[in-house]
Amino acid sequence: MLNNKGQSLVMFILIIPIFFGIMVLVIDIGNVIYYKQDIDNINKVVINYGLSHMDDEDVLSNMKELAKLNNKDLSIEIVFNDMEYYVSSSYYVNGIFSSIFKMKGFNIKSKYKGYKDIDKDIIKKIN
Repeated sequence: MLNNKGQSLVMFILIIPIFFGIMVLVIDIGNVIYYKQDIDNINKVVINYGLSHMDDEDVLSNMKELAKLNNKDLSIEIVFNDMEYYVSSSYYVNGIFSSIFKMKGFNIKSKYKGYKDIDKDIIKKIN
């Protein structure tokens, strides 16, 4: 008969790095999804502010300031054209997986437009 006492230890040592790799990847993907939703929400808030203060003199600078209050590292561009606001923002997330393997992180981008309809404000995501 064969002696199989060390097989489970070898399998455990082989499976642990795979398990940790999957765990780190799941955490990174969760962070990307979290920051994507956060940036989408910031864009919506900024457009909503712009639509409700459309007649103000320095509304564009106030919109950028509002975005920076929510996320100081956010890169944002706001354009007002034909009574519509276009907000495009991006944010760089350096994840655990990319730090371990010396790879680039994740650049998250979000684009929205907003305009006034007859009685309500319309905010749409741009792909």
